[in-house]
Amino acid sequence: MRNTAFMNGGLIGFGLGFILASLALYRVVVDYMPKYATSWYFLGIAIIGGAGLVIGIVFEVIERIKNRKQEETE
Repeated sequence: MRNTAFMNGGLIGFGLGFILASLALYRVVVDYMPKYATSWYFLGIAIIGGAGLVIGIVFEVIERIKNRKQEETE
């Protein structure tokens, strides 16, 4: 149980970190390199972060549903 919670928390933290980093850097990058700010390389960072966030949340929901079903059977 602790390993799955650690993994879910890590995925959520990874996702939030990438999303917030790309949002924080967007203002700086758009001022100095506007062409780079609209490239897929830069936007891909936010997309990867969003995917990590969604996967972490989905795993956490699945784990809570499993725990609830297990408690009901006991």
